[in-house]
Amino acid sequence: VEPDVWDYIISEVRKIKPDAIFIGESFMCPPETMIRMGESGFDYIFSSSKWWNYEGDWLLEQYNQTKDYIASISFPDNHDTDRLIKTCNYDYELFLQRIKFTALFSKGFYITDGLEFACENKFMVDTTRAKDLEKTQYNFMDDIKEILEIKSKYKPLHEESNTEILHNDNKYICIKKSYENQTVLIIINKTHSKVKVKLRKHKLIDKNQLVNGKKKRRI
Repeated sequence: VEPDVWDYIISEVRKIKPDAIFIGESFMCPPETMIRMGESGFDYIFSSSKWWNYEGDWLLEQYNQTKDYIASISFPDNHDTDRLIKTCNYDYELFLQRIKFTALFSKGFYITDGLEFACENKFMVDTTRAKDLEKTQYNFMDDIKEILEIKSKYKPLHEESNTEILHNDNKYICIKKSYENQTVLIIINKTHSKVKVKLRKHKLIDKNQLVNGKKKRRI
């Protein structure tokens, strides 16, 4: 679809419904296409954070090139992918880590029905209905609620923020997100063991300000 078509459609719809929200599918598009979508009036595009394995700079390069022109929505799984619990090979710690990472990466976040119960049946766009929701022995609603409360509390996590990698090795990755006068560090353990993190810039974060909300907890 040519950009001029969207320019027209979005402007005309907003004359009728000013609060209409337009979300654009931009998977595999170059950054300049995403920027042009923002100029047409799209409110959001979908982030590719679901596919990032914490290696390489491609996700942050894409994000930082487009964030000032159009906001993005991250997701841990959707109708085009296998359910998250299956892609995590039923590793429930990894499952929660991927939910938390995608929740905090972009301004927007969405989940498909059943993620909170670790459902494994793939969605079908035209046939899946509410009655198809599986019954499982798991319930991660409190975990999702907690991470969304953290997201709501800090501006860098619910706005499109300046994002950079401060450290990345085979043990952990440290991501810095800044917006206005707030800075958040996201530290992700890439192993199945405990990892010790040494914060050399001691004024960057205080032990009473960890985003998990638990005071005086050692990293």
